[in-house]
Amino acid sequence: MRAAWFTTSYPQWDGDMAGHFVRSLARCMSAEQGVQVTVFCPASPVNAAGEDHGPMQVRRVRYFWPARWQKLAGGDGIPWNLRHSLMAWVNLPMFFGRFKWRMMRQRGQADIVHAHWGVLGALAVTTRRAHRAKVVLTVHGSDLRSKIAVVRKMTEWAIRRADAVAAVSPELADECRAVAGANADNVHFIPNGVDLPDDAKLDRLRVDAPATPGRPHLVSVGRLISERRHDLLLEALAAVRSEFPDAALTLVGDGPQRAVLERQAEELGLAAAVRFAGQVPTNGVRGYLLSGDLYVSPTTVESFGLAVAEAAACGLPVVATDVGLPGKLVIDGEGGYVVPPGDGDALTQAVRNMLSDPDRMREGGQAMRRRVREMGLTWPAAAARTAELYRRLLEDTECTQ
Repeated sequence: MRAAWFTTSYPQWDGDMAGHFVRSLARCMSAEQGVQVTVFCPASPVNAAGEDHGPMQVRRVRYFWPARWQKLAGGDGIPWNLRHSLMAWVNLPMFFGRFKWRMMRQRGQADIVHAHWGVLGALAVTTRRAHRAKVVLTVHGSDLRSKIAVVRKMTEWAIRRADAVAAVSPELADECRAVAGANADNVHFIPNGVDLPDDAKLDRLRVDAPATPGRPHLVSVGRLISERRHDLLLEALAAVRSEFPDAALTLVGDGPQRAVLERQAEELGLAAAVRFAGQVPTNGVRGYLLSGDLYVSPTTVESFGLAVAEAAACGLPVVATDVGLPGKLVIDGEGGYVVPPGDGDALTQAVRNMLSDPDRMREGGQAMRRRVREMGLTWPAAAARTAELYRRLLEDTECTQ
């Protein structure tokens, strides 16, 4: 079985956070499901070459000349770049043209054309007569919920016309079914995955985890943007330190809100208790998770919630908002707490409840690892679900011929 994957986000170097979930799934599909995956992703000034990883191949598509003027993909993603760069809009026509041409050339080369992001899904549908492959679209949320109308409309159009749609969270799957209408049966919930080390390996990894300033130690991973509501997390930390004066926090990630949050930490008297780790390579995030005692996700926007799933796999209890998959992954009062998004008082109380009961913290971490297994939130499980979807599509094709 041969699959051509088209994605707007893919790691440009080892440790790059961008699109690393696409790479992890593609590698697992090739290694464990026997699917020959070729990934087509945007080239960049940092990396314009392709790579081969056994049956999995990566082809980087150059979409503007000179290379330094390629501003559409990379960085914080296409929606962000379109909002902040005029050159990104200039890149857009050639970007579409280059990717459309690559899709059209898949005739006889791929059984499945799999688009990661709604706009590429629309391109895959429009080129179906040329490539004659089944079209699968994975919706990650930033496309269907985009503030850019043309991105949202193209995604909706693709959802209604793709042969199959994979959504990475139950909520997102419901939104896609509402859009698909009569084709709602084509929508499937297929979450991303995480690595789930066994208990012995987890203990070994904890020994090498980075040192932390203070105990108990809270950890949160994600872009420092206003929607993530790290401001509420800082306020919660300041409140609980009246009872737990050594409590500390590490924020892993960077973004436009960093300076604002640093000022807030100083104003709250938290300068020594909060560490801003900045952008961390993907292979370094786990170390920060393993050094923590409690993972907190105060975000108001989420789809899959990769960092929450990774924290759960590392055995951390979790306080999360009721958005996306995290709201389903955490069983309230068992593996942690689920609170309404934007509710600072509820967030503070949930953190206080966890820190006040060390036994609950320990048992909560064990419960979260069990939840990851139960919900199949591992890369082998995600690869198996995706491969099964491919097989059903191709079997349906054979039955109709």
